[in-house]
Amino acid sequence: MDHLHDAVFDVEDSEYEPSDNMSQSVPSTSQDHLERCGRWLVSIPRQDVASLQQTQEYHDFIAAFERLANVHRSDVARSRSFMTLEEAEAEAEAVPVPRDPLGQPMAPSEVHGRDFSFLQHMADDDTVLRAFEFLECRSLVRISMTCSRFRELAHRSAAQRTYDVAQARQLNNVMKLLRAKEQIDGIGTDIRDPHVRVPVLLLGRRVIVTNAGDPEYNGIYFCTGSNGNGFIFTKPRFPERRILRAQGTIRMRENIANADHRGRLESEVAHPGQLLRCIIAKRFSNETILWYISKEVLSTENAEGVRAGAVTQTFSYWSKLMVVGDASPDICRYPSQTSILARHNEGWQTLTTTRATRPPIVELLD
Repeated sequence: MDHLHDAVFDVEDSEYEPSDNMSQSVPSTSQDHLERCGRWLVSIPRQDVASLQQTQEYHDFIAAFERLANVHRSDVARSRSFMTLEEAEAEAEAVPVPRDPLGQPMAPSEVHGRDFSFLQHMADDDTVLRAFEFLECRSLVRISMTCSRFRELAHRSAAQRTYDVAQARQLNNVMKLLRAKEQIDGIGTDIRDPHVRVPVLLLGRRVIVTNAGDPEYNGIYFCTGSNGNGFIFTKPRFPERRILRAQGTIRMRENIANADHRGRLESEVAHPGQLLRCIIAKRFSNETILWYISKEVLSTENAEGVRAGAVTQTFSYWSKLMVVGDASPDICRYPSQTSILARHNEGWQTLTTTRATRPPIVELLD
């Protein structure tokens, strides 16, 4: 996956201008000569095009480009054997007036009605971006490696889809980042000095839950947030269910289903459209802080101060915290591991309402 990572986050953006020695060998990059020429053509100022159109070189280029397009059409038509005749005819009907690169209508003799060409039928950027919204990151990385246009659109799609996260969890400004570093270093601590939030990365290792009597809890959890008690680890519930409130936010209420492990209410905000989750987090039981595993559920009726449609948490399992003597300080920030708890003949346990189910096995990955 390293090369996929490099393709997305370390893309070369250097400019390229054709020259007389283009045929000479050049270092291999992620872009071929055609893509580099295309980028140069796009960079030509619009006001210069009118002057270029008066030159013989321009007309020679257009003629050569048309010949290249014809070759491409014929190659594509032969290689795309999976396209049925009906699909090819539908593509032709979608563009009733074929035009040449200059935008002029093409004569019938110049039109290959049943030849498929992505140059003629390429979707506009908005359509492609809409389709990219449904691609997972891995697929988006791979498609960004196919051509320079898809690379640009893939980056734009990723930026649009992560806007809310970037605004909430990043500074997005090197000056703000510099000020954050100064605050860490103790520079400019006067009450009148400007200040910014200091960004903090969440924990990087994954947690895997297996063998739970309620199979919905089984799976891989990621560190996705924190509260006053520590870090929070979550995964979506399966089958996936979303909060369907059309607008506004829903305040979550905690409902630990064991009188001996009743927790301190700590509100979190569940946004409409968000997936209901399984959660591993620390909560207080009287004066003792413990790890709990719970799931978010939608209330179906008004009860005990919780309105219908509100998001509540149903708790199922708990365990004691690991201590520094059992593991390193870094490991102790994660949910208690079954293998470490077993050294003291302990482990994850059920609550009163879940005693009929099997407690889970919790371990670290990576």
